[in-house]
Amino acid sequence: MNKIFFLFLCFFTSLPVFSNEINGWHFNLLSKSIQDSFYLNEDMKTYTGEIERMEMKKEPKEGFVYILLKIQIQQKDNDNQQAFDPFAFVLKVDNSEFFRQDDYFLIDYHIKPITHLSVRHGTYTGHLLFEVPQSLKNEPATLFYHHQKIE
Repeated sequence: MNKIFFLFLCFFTSLPVFSNEINGWHFNLLSKSIQDSFYLNEDMKTYTGEIERMEMKKEPKEGFVYILLKIQIQQKDNDNQQAFDPFAFVLKVDNSEFFRQDDYFLIDYHIKPITHLSVRHGTYTGHLLFEVPQSLKNEPATLFYHHQKIE
């Protein structure tokens, strides 16, 4: 099957790459980008055996952009009973708070979101998605987990 995959990566944010530990969980930011949209164009084989071109595009709310962070989390303390909360992330930009978006659709664009499950052990790598106003896309940003700054 011939596959063509496009993902528009537009700009990098001023969020620093970091590594930090909070509540027994080690956080490592692997990459970051600002996305105007997600776009996928690929050939799909149908149940009849025919090849059809499929195009999909996902855009943020009008006047907003996506900030996509690839992050790795790892349970460092085997005795730690604190579960990882996948929705406890907040991105602060210019005194405004932005919460993790429902990013399960990223799978359709061959991008793995960070787990949506509350987990207690292991290492997980995936993406976090935030929507911020276009006017703030180049402002410094800080990521928080359970109200604790990750840096």
